[in-house]
Parts: sequence; C-alpha cells; structure tokens
Amino acid sequence: MFNTSHLNYNLDRTKKNLPEPSLKQMALAAWDILTQNKNGFFPMVEGGRIDHALHDTNAKRALHDTIALNEALDATIKKLRQSDSGLKKTLIVITADHDHTLILNGYAKRTGKYVQGQETSVLGLVKNGFVAQIFKNKISHTYSYLSDNLSMRAT
Repeated sequence: MFNTSHLNYNLDRTKKNLPEPSLKQMALAAWDILTQNKNGFFPMVEGGRIDHALHDTNAKRALHDTIALNEALDATIKKLRQSDSGLKKTLIVITADHDHTLILNGYAKRTGKYVQGQETSVLGLVKNGFVAQIFKNKISHTYSYLSDNLSMRAT
C-alpha cells in the first residue's frame, strides 16, 4: 500500500522525510476504522522492522523502531482511555513472536582498537564512555549479519 516491499526503518523515514506513515499514524487510522464495529474488534500492531534491524545487527535502527512501536502503543492506549477510562473492558497484550540477543551491558572501559570516528581524547573517553553491545544470531539463519568489525552503522 505504501511501498513495494517493507516500509522503511523509522529512522530512515524521518531523516529522509519519506512519504510513508508512521506506525503510530497507521495504528490510529486502524483504531478509527475498527471502532465503528459495534461487535468489538481485535487490532494488532507489529514493529516488524525491529526484527529486520536486529538480524542485520543494526542496534540504532532497531532501537528507533522500538521507540516508534512504543509511541504507537501510547497513542492507542490514550485513545482507548477515551472510551474505557479504566480499561475495564479492554485487554492489552504486548508480546513478541520471537526475540534476539541484543544486550546492552551498561558502560565498559575501552580496550583494544577504536572504531574509526569515535572520540579518542583522554577527556572524551572518560567523559563519554561507550555502551557494550552484544549481538548473537544463529549462524544458520539466512539473514544473519556476522562481522568481527562492527562499524558505527551498527551502533
């Protein structure tokens, strides 16, 4: 409907001002249509590009799409509260069809080589630190991206 394949990642859509709706806009449009059914309804909103980004070990895009999913959920719950203020007639289920092992281990000391373009001054290293990220996908997965040299693209 909006693209010949998958929609763009939220980060790319907003940076490039692409003519695609956000997940929030699509969720709210679905709400407006589905609430016309007097027999009730079941909406499902999926942040499917989160999965794609994690298969590609692209934390930045995965996290931006996770934020977009959260914004869609927040907006939908706000709409729900207008018709069911205490959410007594509403069941909200938030789940994943599977997961990935993107782990953010907090802040770690820098050891080894620097990634090109990162802060290398002593003050910058002490002041800014870096987040230790770990990705682990099954080697047999068709779309797994394996690299010992993750660039800033993936962080």
